[in-house]
Amino acid sequence: MVTFDSTYYTPRQMFPAPPVFPLSTRLKKELAAHLRKAFELLWVDPASCANRIRVFLEFLMDHFEILRTDINAKGEEYDLKLYHRIERLEAKKPGHKKTFNALRNVGNYASHSGKAKFETLIDCFELVELIIADLVDGRQDRLDKMTARLSVKDGEF
Repeated sequence: MVTFDSTYYTPRQMFPAPPVFPLSTRLKKELAAHLRKAFELLWVDPASCANRIRVFLEFLMDHFEILRTDINAKGEEYDLKLYHRIERLEAKKPGHKKTFNALRNVGNYASHSGKAKFETLIDCFELVELIIADLVDGRQDRLDKMTARLSVKDGEF
């Protein structure tokens, strides 16, 4: 009888790292660069990967002109925390607050604990992909227009 020893291999580093998902052509180069770095870090340093996803969120806020600073009651400028920037994005682009906060939480946890689970990061990348499809590529707007067009009573389809 022949027996085989089952050995499983896990890559620890790849260069160039394969993209976890295809990047939108509408995504600004600076934003795409942060995601490419996150793809690379996934294999090398999961906590840094989670943090890079959080950095991506900050720059995505910039893309939508959500300010990084504000003025307090004393007239002094202060840095806005990502949480507050997410609140402001929600006012401008509703429907994404929970997703952004979930990604922020993972980034915060990874920054403070120095660890992140591979499966969690894959979930984060899936959420980022959906955010890009909706906010950058306008998928939800297209779906809403199609729905409205197909919801006409007594329409000819």
